[in-house]
Amino acid sequence: MSVVQLEKVSKAYGANDILIDVSWNIDKGNRIGLVGRNGCGKT
Repeated sequence: MSVVQLEKVSKAYGANDILIDVSWNIDKGNRIGLVGRNGCGKT
């Protein structure tokens, strides 16, 4: 059972494509973490 489901997500900053048609499921009970430099937009 998916708690969070993303389908065909795309994101660009100016002319830079960051995500292109990303699909992702987070199932109940799974743990995830986001890693990146300070100020890079993790929130």
